[in-house]
Amino acid sequence: MSKRKTPTFSSIIAQRRELARSLRSENAVIEANQDGITATLAVLAPVFRACDSHYVNVTSYGDDVWMDVTARLDVETLKGVRVADMLERCEALPGFASRDSTDYCSEHTAQRTYKYKATFGNVRTTLRIEANLPVEGDACRRVQVGTEIREVPVYALECAE
Repeated sequence: MSKRKTPTFSSIIAQRRELARSLRSENAVIEANQDGITATLAVLAPVFRACDSHYVNVTSYGDDVWMDVTARLDVETLKGVRVADMLERCEALPGFASRDSTDYCSEHTAQRTYKYKATFGNVRTTLRIEANLPVEGDACRRVQVGTEIREVPVYALECAE
């Protein structure tokens, strides 16, 4: 049996210092790309104004900055004015290109996500428009479209005596 080091206060502080160093390095890359980030946020302003809520996450990898932007709409139908208006805004965003859309439906939630991508300098942005729907609304409802049967391995632990 290999011996593992027992955590100490010093090792915990050393881990936190390494995390802080890593964050300082990441922040330096993000700050170096301030102009691209600011330009991207300005381009996205019409989306921010039209959504119910939004979330922006910025990280760096090498010299590049990755912006992950999610704008949420709570709607009763996908065919309503709010969704159409938002998609028109996104199609008009300079530099952004539509990528795909995906649906997610569970017992409690239904959602269609429209994805757009753009790159401004070293800033790579993914914009997701999430249209959240009630699963049992007047315009949309959750319906079963099939069943799925999967074989799942079952394991047990056997030990030599």
